[in-house]
Amino acid sequence: MEPEKPLCLCGMDGRNCAALVACAPLTDARRQSLAQVLLAAFPGERPFVTWGEADRPDAVPRALESALAQQSHAFFHPQPHFYAPRDDGIIHSAPNICTPAFAAELARLIEQRQVDRTIRFLREGLQRLREPAECSPEHARMTVLRMVNAAAKSFARVGLKGAAATGWAEVAELPSFAALLDFAERAVRAWFDAAQSLDESGRCVYQIKCEIERDYADPSFSVARLAERVHLSESYAGNLFKRRTGMTIGAYLNAVRMERAKELLNDPANKVAEVGQRVGIENTDYFARRFKQYTGKTPSEYRR
Repeated sequence: MEPEKPLCLCGMDGRNCAALVACAPLTDARRQSLAQVLLAAFPGERPFVTWGEADRPDAVPRALESALAQQSHAFFHPQPHFYAPRDDGIIHSAPNICTPAFAAELARLIEQRQVDRTIRFLREGLQRLREPAECSPEHARMTVLRMVNAAAKSFARVGLKGAAATGWAEVAELPSFAALLDFAERAVRAWFDAAQSLDESGRCVYQIKCEIERDYADPSFSVARLAERVHLSESYAGNLFKRRTGMTIGAYLNAVRMERAKELLNDPANKVAEVGQRVGIENTDYFARRFKQYTGKTPSEYRR
């Protein structure tokens, strides 16, 4: 078989394993051909083929170990596959899907009660993890954990008390990528259903929080305009919100703005003077005073 360099092929169906050692590297066409032969020899539900190279006979065990390690590819693609490692020699880092921007968009969709769009957004994000050369099953599980917890935080912020954080144990044993997708979707749909079942006053508070989460960056934001949007009088909206949350609407608006400001200040690319404007406070000195009242530090001290 084109004697240039030893090669080790490994086939596995979950119960059996077979190895084929070649004394030379193979062309892509020959690899595919041999892979099909191996796959045909394994009638199991999920046959899978990988390969590893060895420079000399005593390196064959290491090549076999490498081939076996690549079986994590089956986590994402349960169908029969023949996987060849990248040839560019570059180690690619796993993609970071649940970024602050991703979490902000997820929160926006949740606050607008866009059920189908929220689910689609989650699934499209997770599909970016399906490249096995860049992502391990553990990284996929951790990404799902972060996404679900980001969603839980958004639901809790708009008044849903049952949106609890998910622990690692809940995702650690999920057997496949498809199971992770289903887990994330079920959790988010359940929280949307729970939000719909809030009593009348709970729904009003939920709607008020959604309006604040959506428009906190508007410097002209006012309680009067907010009450008009939710079809309540200003006094009734304020009393209801205070009774259900223990906070005034203004205090909640300020908290939303300050928490967002903290996120922006964590990025050194954002200037302090611009952060206040991006959270709806145009006067820089006033923003600095409100930020210090909220955090105990000035924006510059917080950044350090």
